[in-house]
Amino acid sequence: MNECSITSRNCSLCALGDIISCVCNPGYHSNETHCINTNECSEPTQHNCSANADCIDTLGSYQCKCHTGYTGSGQICENIDECNQGLDSCSVHARCLDTIGSYTCTCIEGFTISEKSCVNVDECETGDNMCSPFADCNDTEGSYFCTCKHGFVGNGENCSPVIVCGIGTYLSQDGSCTPCPLNSYNDREESVLQQCFPCPPGYVTDAAGSVSNLQCMCTF
Repeated sequence: MNECSITSRNCSLCALGDIISCVCNPGYHSNETHCINTNECSEPTQHNCSANADCIDTLGSYQCKCHTGYTGSGQICENIDECNQGLDSCSVHARCLDTIGSYTCTCIEGFTISEKSCVNVDECETGDNMCSPFADCNDTEGSYFCTCKHGFVGNGENCSPVIVCGIGTYLSQDGSCTPCPLNSYNDREESVLQQCFPCPPGYVTDAAGSVSNLQCMCTF
């Protein structure tokens, strides 16, 4: 029998004689009786796959496959910019940021992450707004706006009163003139005070909100 005709030996050169001499094909090595497949992927020096690729062993050879997030031959793998190529899955209210081999999604201002989606932040409810104490906060998608209350004018962040309060009253946040609380006073005929002055220690007013609250009376 011509042993050299046995293809399973995977010889590139087979010589008959007292001893069969077999030179293994590329991708195979001898186990003294047969040529068996060489796993090039087991040793980094035996393949030329990119560091950003997987080495896949095959019979007599190997293949290189770029990692997810990379593209190329496998021997050369370049980063894919998913953001520029529209391959990302970021929310419509998120900003895509490319990274090496991947990307990240960051919610734009006015939105916050919730179950992998960007949802509106209610700045009016959280108090994270610049509205004046004399303004109403109005939430919108991704933002908010401020409107001065009745009795005030301005851009919403700064509101000035259009109502001037008299003696014994102060300008409250609802835009009305309110009598001073007990033991506090306002002795100014025209003012935009947002609170009355407290009486000094040892002094009280005679009645809350009355015109006689011009001065605090001594209690001793």
